[in-house]
Amino acid sequence: MPSSSPHVNMSFFSYDGKKTISAADAGQRTLSDWNRHIEADQTGRYFINGIKLSELRATMLKEGKCQQLVFADLAELKQFFKEYLFKDLSAERADLAAIHASLQWHQSGIQHATYQHTRAYALEYFPTVQIPEPEYHIHFVSTQEGVCITESNIYRELVEVLADKTIQKHTGDEKKGYCAQTSTTYLFTPENIQLEGIAIDCPNLRLAEVFDIQPEEDIITYLTNIFFRALYAFIARFYSGYAQLPTAEQEDSQTNFEHPRLT
Repeated sequence: MPSSSPHVNMSFFSYDGKKTISAADAGQRTLSDWNRHIEADQTGRYFINGIKLSELRATMLKEGKCQQLVFADLAELKQFFKEYLFKDLSAERADLAAIHASLQWHQSGIQHATYQHTRAYALEYFPTVQIPEPEYHIHFVSTQEGVCITESNIYRELVEVLADKTIQKHTGDEKKGYCAQTSTTYLFTPENIQLEGIAIDCPNLRLAEVFDIQPEEDIITYLTNIFFRALYAFIARFYSGYAQLPTAEQEDSQTNFEHPRLT
């Protein structure tokens, strides 16, 4: 039975850096997405060291009105990353980090990895459950090693297509006001991405199935997929008899991701 209790699940994660940067327009996608968050002043959800991105990119006009300044090109965006987020790194490492960030910090990139995985997983294995885009807030905080990224997603409701094709809407828990909430923390350095933790709170039992285990015989058939191997390792932590606990090396491979080689 799936559990709706709040828990930390380090294995509910999937990210393919090579796929993220493989598109020829990866950098332009990042530029476009960041400019979109600048222009969405009232609903902006990107925060830089605690300050809303739209506020950092605002300028006061003579007539007393505020105007958001979008990034003119990718070079300006990378300079912004170095000035505000990679300021504690050496010049060489800051340059490298800014390049990786410009290729991976778009709408399908690392700061939205948990949502993208949840949506894809539900679409493949729970096709009757429609996962909406969550209310999200992404915090980028500079550190001595790089940038700490926190991805917070809140799912207020979800839609389910029943066997008779009727639509059933699930609304948020009366006390908490949501069906599910996830909070994922990453450390983004010039060399790699480290998964620091994923906290999941899913008071809605139907949606909890998306975040929880499958029958043992189903899991075994999925072990060729890297995500399901990780999920299977997670099961072993809480349910004895399903699988052996992962080794330290296996855990490290599930939480540390080297950046794709730049060509």
